Amino acid sequence: NDYSSVIDSLKAIPLETNEKSIISGVRKILFKNNKFFISDKSHNLLVFDQSGKFINKLSKKGKGPKEYIELRDFAVDDNGFIKILSWKKIITYDANLKYVDKFAFNIKTNTGRELNPIYFMPINQYFFLFMGSFGIRSFEPGKEMALYCIDKKKRIIKEYFPLDYEYTHNHKMFYNSNENFYYSDIFGNDTIYQINKSDIFPKYVVNFGNRRVSKSAMKGERTTLFQDIWDKELRGNIGNIFENTDYFCFKFTQGRTIKQVVFNKNTGKLNIFNVFKSHPFPAMKVEGTINSSFFSVVEPFMLHGMNKDGFYDELIYSQGISEIGPADNPIIFQYQFNF
Repeated sequence: NDYSSVIDSLKAIPLETNEKSIISGVRKILFKNNKFFISDKSHNLLVFDQSGKFINKLSKKGKGPKEYIELRDFAVDDNGFIKILSWKKIITYDANLKYVDKFAFNIKTNTGRELNPIYFMPINQYFFLFMGSFGIRSFEPGKEMALYCIDKKKRIIKEYFPLDYEYTHNHKMFYNSNENFYYSDIFGNDTIYQINKSDIFPKYVVNFGNRRVSKSAMKGERTTLFQDIWDKELRGNIGNIFENTDYFCFKFTQGRTIKQVVFNKNTGKLNIFNVFKSHPFPAMKVEGTINSSFFSVVEPFMLHGMNKDGFYDELIYSQGISEIGPADNPIIFQYQFNF
C-alpha cells in the first residue's frame, strides 16, 4: 500500500543545523513537553523546540561525577527531568541540562551476573533494565534473564525472559505513547508486551504463520539464520510501537525489508506499508507521537537521492524545505492517519 492515500495534515519540521546542533546520526528520538530530544551516535543529547529550533545540547562524556561514560539510553519525565543510562548508573539532569543526581547500582543476580543494562525504562519508582546476553562470558541456556525490574532501593523485584541463546541487536526495546508503556523482545519476536507498574505481560501476538522466525532457528549459526530470513522472507523483529486514540502502529521485518503496520482501533481496518518504497517520502516508519499525531524522521539526503520523476521535488517545495541540503540535520514529518 501507499501512504499518500491515508495521510492527512502532513507537516515538515526541519531540525535547525548550526555548529552546535549537528546530529551525528539519530539513535533515539522522543517528543516530550513540546520538545524533541535526540541522542546521537556521538553520545550527545540534543534538544529542539516543536518548530525544530535548536535549544540546547548535553555533551557530558567523561569519567567525572557529573558525566557519563556513554549515553546508552535516555528518558524524559513530565517535569522535564532527563535520565541518562550509562555504565551501571543513571544520571538525572534538569530541563536546563544541569546535573541533579545519580543513581549508581552495583547489583548482582542470583547467578553472580552484574546488572549493566543497554536499554531502560523508568516507570514510577521502578527501573526496567534490558540486559539481553550483553556481557555474558560463559553462556548457559536458561540460567540468565534478559530483563530485570529493580526499585530505587537497588533491589531486584522481578526478572523476565530466560535466555535460551546468545543474541545481540540494536533496535530499541521500550516505547511510551498515549500513557501506555510497551516492550518488544528479541530479534524474531512476534509478541508486543505491555508494562503496568512493576509487571510486564503479553498484550498482542502477531500471527506471522509459518513465516515466523522460530526459536530453534535463533539457536543456530548466525550466517545461516540470516540467509534463511532473507531467502524465505521470514517475519519478526517487532518494534516502533506507538499509538494515539485512534491508531496503533508497529513495524516488523520481512526478509530484507521493513514493514509498517497501522491499525485503526475504531474500525478494525489495517494497512501494511513497505517502508522504503512508499510515498510521500522514503524510509517512513513511525518513530513517535506529537500529541495526537505521529512523526517520522527522514534524512535530507534520502529526499535528494531517491527522487523519482520529480515526486520529491514537489514534496520539498510544497513543504517549504527547498533550502535544506543533503548534509543538513534530519527533517521530522508530522502527520495523521485517516482511513
